[in-house]
Amino acid sequence: INANWSISSSTEFLDKLKCKEVWSMQVYDFSTLYTNLDLDNIKMALNHTIKLAFRHSKKAYISIYSES
Repeated sequence: INANWSISSSTEFLDKLKCKEVWSMQVYDFSTLYTNLDLDNIKMALNHTIKLAFRHSKKAYISIYSES
């Protein structure tokens, strides 16, 4: 069973944990995941990715839908 929780505080986490029998656990904090990235580097990487995607076709597109 892969039980994923999204919680907003350690108190909420402990409350959820009390009613579970836990054998192993992985905890991740995403609150500071991207805050240390340089904005200029992000813009440069996105620019490169977009140019690469459209380089070989005049009718290329980027789909944001999972169906197509």
